[in-house]
Parts: sequence; structure tokens; C-alpha cells
Amino acid sequence: MRWSVPAAAAVMVAGLLWLYRGPGPDQPTPPAGERPWEVQVLADGTSRVFGLTPGRSTLADAMGRFGKGLEAAMFESRGRPLALEAYYSEVVVGGITGRLILSLAPSPAVLQGLRERSPGAKRLGTGAIRYPIDFRDAEVLPSLTVRGLTLVPSANLDEATVQARFGDPVERIPAGEGASRWLYPDRGVAVTISEQGKDLIDYAAPSDFAWLREVYATPE
Repeated sequence: MRWSVPAAAAVMVAGLLWLYRGPGPDQPTPPAGERPWEVQVLADGTSRVFGLTPGRSTLADAMGRFGKGLEAAMFESRGRPLALEAYYSEVVVGGITGRLILSLAPSPAVLQGLRERSPGAKRLGTGAIRYPIDFRDAEVLPSLTVRGLTLVPSANLDEATVQARFGDPVERIPAGEGASRWLYPDRGVAVTISEQGKDLIDYAAPSDFAWLREVYATPE
């Protein structure tokens, strides 16, 4: 599950997350130095993007960066393990508007517990199953590590724009009908350009790029 996260989410969870402090909507947008293509690679194999360090920063850090009111749920789809995601319906980063999805990294025990306590499940049009988070588990989420980020830009991308901003990819691979995926492992970035669907920019620590490639790959 990437861009097709449903707009309806666990309202009670979102309400509890509002209790955690973060900048309000009237605060200034992120600085121009944090545009989606400006990824700072660190000496320890991690990276810095949007003011966050994938693999180190927590959901609380993201909330302090982007504000309150995000939503969360678990997703299970064919050929992929259960995943926990939180997302903002709209953010502005470096002047770019889009949806931001945060892939969280709970322990297997925590993830299993969240699923067992989920108040229900819903099969989506994509075939994936969505499990909402029980409101009693909302306080667990802010301490979880953000392993990966996905920006879904509101504006469509094209190959010329991606090449101008990110440069030549190390590899280009198919990503479904009418889509290709440009890989930049040295920066922990993968860009999906789609003629029919949503374009995506995925981020992870460069040292964790194998996970990014595997988890975000198009299933057979």
C-alpha cells in the first residue's frame, strides 16, 4: 500500500495524536533547503530529508516537524507483510504540496498486538486489507521509529523534471503498467513515475535501501 491510503481513518486515534505538541497550521512552511530532491547523506549511512532521519527519527519527531492531526492504520496486501503507516493528507515541503506517508517500524510483538486489538478490518478496492488502530493504542505510536517516508506530490512528475532534480538514476525498473521506478541507492531515494496513477518519492536510509527496494516494489 502506498498512495491508495483511504481518506477515512480512525478518528479516535487522530484525536489522541492531537494531544502531542507540534507546530500549528499557521506556522511557516519548511525552509527552501529541504526540498524533496535535497537529501543530505550522513557519514553513518543514514540521511536527512524534510528535517527527519529515516531509521532514527520517531513519529513524535515527525509530528513536531509537520504538526498534528495525522492518521494511522495497518495494511496487509498480497505478497507483503502487515505494515503500520501514519500519514498526513496534505503537507508543504520546500514549496511542494502533497501527501506524506510514514512507514513505522514497530517490533513484531507490538505489531501483532495492534492487529489483535484492531476494532475491525476492511478490504480495499486494491485488494489490500486495512486494520484501524484501537484508540487505546494511540499513545504507543509517537515513540515508534519512522523507517521510510513517501511523498505523493499533488502535481504530476515527468521524466525531464525528475532527471533535472534528482539526476540520472543508478537503475530504472518497471513499476506496473505505464510506470517506471528510478533508483538512487546512494541517497536512499526511489522515484516512481506513472502515466496513469500517482507519482511517488520514497525515502529510507541509504544503508537500508535494500528494504526500500523490496517493500516498495510492485508485487508480481
